[in-house]
Amino acid sequence: MFYLNRIYLLITGLVLFIICTPNNSHSQAKVGGIGGGEHLRVVNSPKGSAMGQCAANLVDAQSALYNPGAYGVFLLNKTFHLSFPNKTDYFPYSDNSQIYLKTFSLGAGISLKKISKSSRKGDFDIALGFAYSRIRLDIGEVTRTGFDIIVIGAIEGTGETIAIYDNTDCYTIGLGIKYFANVGAGITFKRLTEFIGEVAAKANMHDIGIYFEIPIFDILSDKPESQKKINFDLTPSFAYVKANIGKITYPANASSQYLPKMSRVGFSVYAAANSGKMRLISVRWINETEKGLWVYSDESKKNGYEVGVLGIFYYRWGNAKNDIAGIDQDTWGYGIELRGLLYWGKTCGLRIPKGFAGKILNNIDFSFEFAKFPDNGYYRISNAKFYKLSMSF
Repeated sequence: MFYLNRIYLLITGLVLFIICTPNNSHSQAKVGGIGGGEHLRVVNSPKGSAMGQCAANLVDAQSALYNPGAYGVFLLNKTFHLSFPNKTDYFPYSDNSQIYLKTFSLGAGISLKKISKSSRKGDFDIALGFAYSRIRLDIGEVTRTGFDIIVIGAIEGTGETIAIYDNTDCYTIGLGIKYFANVGAGITFKRLTEFIGEVAAKANMHDIGIYFEIPIFDILSDKPESQKKINFDLTPSFAYVKANIGKITYPANASSQYLPKMSRVGFSVYAAANSGKMRLISVRWINETEKGLWVYSDESKKNGYEVGVLGIFYYRWGNAKNDIAGIDQDTWGYGIELRGLLYWGKTCGLRIPKGFAGKILNNIDFSFEFAKFPDNGYYRISNAKFYKLSMSF
């Protein structure tokens, strides 16, 4: 009966994977230019950008920005997280560009296991948490020489110097459930305010996301990890996100337009060999399809790959292709995690202090991520470099 229950869970997961398909409805309005929220389609995460801009299947400190469902699963293992603000060149191919894309995220949650302090394998667990994130597109100072004439950069004596930027405040609620398989669902409410010297546009929108993963070896194994010298992970996952659902309004002329609504559908496979809590080697493959669900019904095909060593160093690469936009970008990057370094140090005789300091060191993790896009002509993030420092506990 026990094995039948496990088989049932696996079959249920496969059925859910098959029936979860995106809605391909299209809106009928156009948003153009730098404004209008087009920058919300850019994955300003070095980890995701290094893997071809794949983000829907990533469970990390920036999940709240790209898949609120994955954020729910993240909360099953984390209580607090902070991804520090980063600054990415937007349109970096231009010598005169002063445009930057900045993001950060802060959140916390609690799970049933953390409250009950249960660690038995197969115990039901549920987690709930909240995150606040901000996305800022900073165009900097510009000179307005006429009603519709704006020149990038401050030019003395030629007109009014004003600042242009977009702020998008994001409020995410994530729910994660673990019972052999891990399931997450969430919603992010976004409020965009566009400033051109003063408030020029406002938008209320939301994202919805789901995430589902099946840790196959964990489900089929009878022995706890502590009784194995070497244990293995094999975890396929599925993700679906519909983002930027809403309209942007322009108070000056009482008009409104649709935002760049899109969907992301991702499938990933993660495999690893571990010794206790120390990860020896890991590999990850992600395939993601992003579709524009507004007047531009474009489709981007993305693939990403990752190889990790000792849970410390990760090398990543990928490709993003969009035939309509003429985009074919090869990407790469790397990541370094402190927690893997601590686990490796323990095996080499490093002593962790007891008490409160030991608890902090055993649970805290810092990661540094970097990604690079090639110089590939006229594309908003060609030749861009991404940096991010994150902390979780």
